[in-house]
Amino acid sequence: MPQLDHTSYASQLFWLGIVFLLLYLGIAYYFAPRFKQLFQFREDKIEKKLALAKQLKHEAEILEKESKEKLDRVHQELYTLVHEAEIKSQQILLIRKHDISMFHSKALGEMQKELSDFRQSFFKSSKATEDLTKILCQQLIPFELSHTVYDAAFNRSKDSYHVA
Repeated sequence: MPQLDHTSYASQLFWLGIVFLLLYLGIAYYFAPRFKQLFQFREDKIEKKLALAKQLKHEAEILEKESKEKLDRVHQELYTLVHEAEIKSQQILLIRKHDISMFHSKALGEMQKELSDFRQSFFKSSKATEDLTKILCQQLIPFELSHTVYDAAFNRSKDSYHVA
């Protein structure tokens, strides 16, 4: 095998050194700085993104806190409005109940008066009818018998008439 020949070792070591040196210099002065720049760029970009994320998180927490405070205020205002509306509706209900009660009392009073007037007119007309019937009975039937027929027909005495 030619590569194991002792006479070619020197040239092989020479070219190995040259290739190794070129590879080392290429990597050390060309590729390594580029990789270092790339890694630094990535690290800077990640740090910026993390800083931005931290800032956004802080802003989100502030906004969340503010929105919670606003929501609490709105809930309190809503509770106050509902409570005030409930009180107003109860007051209106009481006023309406009172108005209806007064209307019913007035209507009941008027109806009782009308009923009383009707009773009085009914008893007057009833008394007039009784008197007329009594006169007819006296004219048509003998006197003793007319009172008996009259009392039996109406089944009451003169004392039972009273106007309430």
